[in-house]
Amino acid sequence: MRVRRAKEADAEELALLCSDVFRCTYGHVIPPHTLNSYLRRAFFTDALQQSLASPSNHFWVAEQNETLSGVCKLAVVDAPPCVQASRPIELVNLYVGAIHQQHGIGTALMAAALALLAASVHDVLWLCVWEQNMNAIRFYQRWGFQQVGWHNIWVDDVCFRDLVMVREIS
Repeated sequence: MRVRRAKEADAEELALLCSDVFRCTYGHVIPPHTLNSYLRRAFFTDALQQSLASPSNHFWVAEQNETLSGVCKLAVVDAPPCVQASRPIELVNLYVGAIHQQHGIGTALMAAALALLAASVHDVLWLCVWEQNMNAIRFYQRWGFQQVGWHNIWVDDVCFRDLVMVREIS
């Protein structure tokens, strides 16, 4: 496995990876027509190319045998009020393909993100995670994230209650 910064040329493969992970995570609770509509909007190649080109976003990908197996995206965006920090940055996505889970890919991506942030101006890394995604919650807790609040995330007309978690950057 190799972890590297993502490139705009990765957008098409990233769209497939992100769609697959999102479908595996939420597909059993979002009606198919809503899910498919959301995936077409959220993870189409042009949108990912624009996101990859934005200086406020930072992407890492994990590759195995020249196939993307995971992605980590950080973004400088407004944090919810429960995030008490002067210079927060959000962990937007940490996605690992289903067949690649439990192989250290999430760990490698998180380590790459934290290594970059150690030399940055940011003081807190924050994220939202679905309250029913216990594997993800445990993963983030192992990395020192603590819950500081709740946030509703909408996928069209479906609402998810997410935990807001933070980790100080040192």
